[in-house]
Amino acid sequence: MAAPQALDNASSKKTIQLAEDLAKEVKMPFSHRTEEGADADSSSFVARNPGGDTSPVD
Repeated sequence: MAAPQALDNASSKKTIQLAEDLAKEVKMPFSHRTEEGADADSSSFVARNPGGDTSPVD
């Protein structure tokens, strides 16, 4: 099985940090990268909350 990865431009910084911390805790490889043109369902929330969580904002 491949190591988990996160897309920097399709994930919030908070989510990536949580994944990195958890991977270190369980001694599991983890990487992240930027993929040109990548998008995710949460992109609109990330855009409204840069660096924050992806919870909907009122």
